[in-house]
Amino acid sequence: QRWVLPDNFPSEAVTEAYLRPTTERYDADACVWGRPDLHGLRSFCLHKFGWQQQKADEQLLPMMRAFEQTQSQARLSSYFKFEHRFARFASERLRAAVGMTAADSAAAGGDSASAPAASASASASAPASA
Repeated sequence: QRWVLPDNFPSEAVTEAYLRPTTERYDADACVWGRPDLHGLRSFCLHKFGWQQQKADEQLLPMMRAFEQTQSQARLSSYFKFEHRFARFASERLRAAVGMTAADSAAAGGDSASAPAASASASASAPASA
């Protein structure tokens, strides 16, 4: 199907609104981070959605519990178990290159079968201290 566009397409008003949108200035003092106002949210839900307190609480209380558990932004490292934060090396040469013993690699979740043998060989090849 062929489209027929009017002579005034695109509208100057639409083009102007796209290129220069009307926005509000951000006021840093107006934005306050804190504990959500449960009473105010219940009132909002009643007036805007017609929800009684029981219906509002079904939606709001899980959010409030989640807020209480995480009042600060988590770091990426908090999503990983401690033992998964470190590299694991199956290769003895690579472990030696980074100064990691087989026991260290096994503790990080690497190949534990070679841990005792590699530890013994590492201690045998270590220079004696004076």
